[in-house]
Amino acid sequence: MKRIVLLVALFSFFIQLDLFSDTYMTLGGGTGGDAGGNNFSFDFGGFTEDDETNALMAVGLTYISGVDELPDGTLGDMLTSGFTLIGDRQKDKEIGLYGKLGAETIEKLFIFATAGFSFVETAEIARSNTTGLYHEQTSDTNIEGLFGAGLICFLKDKNFGFQLEYDNRRGVTGSLAFRF
Repeated sequence: MKRIVLLVALFSFFIQLDLFSDTYMTLGGGTGGDAGGNNFSFDFGGFTEDDETNALMAVGLTYISGVDELPDGTLGDMLTSGFTLIGDRQKDKEIGLYGKLGAETIEKLFIFATAGFSFVETAEIARSNTTGLYHEQTSDTNIEGLFGAGLICFLKDKNFGFQLEYDNRRGVTGSLAFRF
């Protein structure tokens, strides 16, 4: 059911792009935020140019790496007795999906809000009382909210521009924007 809802949402988005006079994509990266790793992000969207109030709309994907909080040498086998629970730790990576809505403030400069979610894999870690080795007890995928804001500037009479944004999961992200 979740896949059907996601496909309907994405299909609806691409139908809405017909309302926009220009489409664009961005590629970028950054660091910081609650995830604590480096991110790579890709957006695809559209904006209007000839309206009294120009608007921007986009969807994006992000991949956040370097966020492994598991102790070095953590073993995958579960302990059944003689252990001390350490707690939940984030594993390897994080993948997110978000949308953007914005408005033009001055010519070719848009301010936008970002909202979405990020899939975070976590593991419950335990330490053996006899060997001192760490073990992964359980693994789970959590969904974290992704919220932020940013600016995108398209250079006049050029097919590219720059984007700078901040959100709670990725931190600061800088991107190159390409119009087509």
